[in-house]
Order: sequence, then structure tokens, then C-alpha cells
Amino acid sequence: MSYAVSPLLYRNVLGLAEITAGLFVSCQSVLTVLASMLGGRLADFYGRKRVSLTMLMMLFVSNCFASVLCRTLYVIPFLLLNSFFSGASYPGITAMLADALRGTGRREGFSLLYLSGNLGISVGPAIAGMLFYNHLPWIFR
Repeated sequence: MSYAVSPLLYRNVLGLAEITAGLFVSCQSVLTVLASMLGGRLADFYGRKRVSLTMLMMLFVSNCFASVLCRTLYVIPFLLLNSFFSGASYPGITAMLADALRGTGRREGFSLLYLSGNLGISVGPAIAGMLFYNHLPWIFR
């Protein structure tokens, strides 16, 4: 779920106050950073692929629950879990990319990774904004 859509969900759908919505969005950001550090540590200890796939599977399960509960207050823990699992999967993915690419291919690979991330950050909220009022569960799929 996009951070641009989260405040709208908290305010317009769930009816939370601005300060509460801001608190939850801030918690999502902090959880992503902490999970990234933990995910990197776990990836070093248990293996990159195992940790990344586990976190991505947990993200999928959490998104499934969030899509069902998206109009109730019960969605909030799943949004926080989404931020955690997403952040924890990223270090392993970048480490696997670095392992797979050697020499000059590494520069192009990371460039493509950041380009696709920036494209997702710019286009994702626009698509989520169009889906928000009429097809809210689709945002989580």
C-alpha cells in the first residue's frame, strides 16, 4: 500500500483524526526502516533467498487480510505488517542482485532496480488514487 494513499484510508474511510492518521503513517515509515535493518541481519544469518521469500510471502498474506478488512479499523495492524514485511524483504533482494551481477552489469542492474522503484513510487499512488473510492480492496492485490 502506498504511503500516499495511507492518510486517505485512515482519514476518509476509517474516520480517524488527522493526528492519529499522521501517527500511523509515521509508524509505517519507522517500521520500514527498522525492518530493513532486521531483514539485512536475518538475510546474512539465514540466507538472502530464504528471508526475502519468507517476507514476501508474509507480505502477500498480510495484503490478503488487509483487502478483506480494508473498511474496518482491523486493517491497521495489517498495514503496519505490510510496511514491516516490505522493508524486511528489500535488503535480501538487493544482496541477491549484487550476487547475480558482476562487473559493469552490476551498475546497470542497480540502475534498473532504482528506476523501477522510482517509477512505482510515481505511478503507484496515481493508480491507487483512481482505485481508492470505487475499488478499495484492489489496492491491496
